[in-house]
Formats: sequence, structure tokens, C-alpha cells
Amino acid sequence: MKKVNTQLHIPLIVMDTNVLISGLCRYKNSPSYRILKSVQEGITPLALNQKLFLEYESVLCREEIQQLIKATPEEIKMILDALLAIARESEPYYMWRPNLKDEADNFILEAAISTSAILVTKNLKDFVSGELKFPELIIMTPDEFCKHYLEDK
Repeated sequence: MKKVNTQLHIPLIVMDTNVLISGLCRYKNSPSYRILKSVQEGITPLALNQKLFLEYESVLCREEIQQLIKATPEEIKMILDALLAIARESEPYYMWRPNLKDEADNFILEAAISTSAILVTKNLKDFVSGELKFPELIIMTPDEFCKHYLEDK
């Protein structure tokens, strides 16, 4: 893994569930793993709201996901507890309802908007179809985030 570029300020992120799952698969050179590792090490700040945490919990507790990431229920609890301890709370004060195609993605976008965080997702197309537009919102893939913030230039 390359060193973090210390000349750049690493911004707050909201991590989509697909990035968390991919990172937990522990492919050491994958961008999702590198992002998750940087969150764990306190390099990349993470914003998390209650709905997103509950989604993380719901998905991580699925038997097929536990098999995929090779984790026991006890390890899943430790992962979730660690994310709660590390993350900054990002409860929105009001619901923006961007009306995305997948209703379950609305609260992820709301978390990014309410905290001015970068939304990191593997599914960019899922977040550009809403009725409301947020010109300041930055959405990046894990690869883009790593290239811009976690690699030496």
C-alpha cells in the first residue's frame, strides 16, 4: 500500500454499503479495502447516521455476506461497534428526499448532504437520478477517492 499524501486534507466521507462489504473482503490492493483501512486508522473521517448503520448491520448479518467476508457473528458485532466508535454522527435535520430510483439510497445521499461529505460508492449511477440536484455534492468511486486522497502524487 502506498503512503498517504500528507499534503492533502482528507475529507469526511459517507461510505455506501457496497464499499464496506468490498473492503471487508480484505483484498489488500482493492480501493475499498484501502478506504476501510484508512477509516480504521483514523486517516479518513467517516460520517454515519442511524439508518446507514442499521443497513450496515442488516447486510452484514446475512449469512451469505458473513461467508463472503469470512466473519463470524461475533466479528460482525466488533466491526459494527468499531465503526460506531470511529464515525461522526450525521443525522439530517430534515429529509431531502432526492427521490432516487432505489428508495433505500435516499438516506445515504441525505447523510452526505447534511455533513458536506464525499459519498463513496461503487454505483455512481444510483445517485444521479434523483429529482433534487445538489451541485456541491461530490460522489466518487473507491478508486477515484484513493487516487485523489490516499496516494502520493
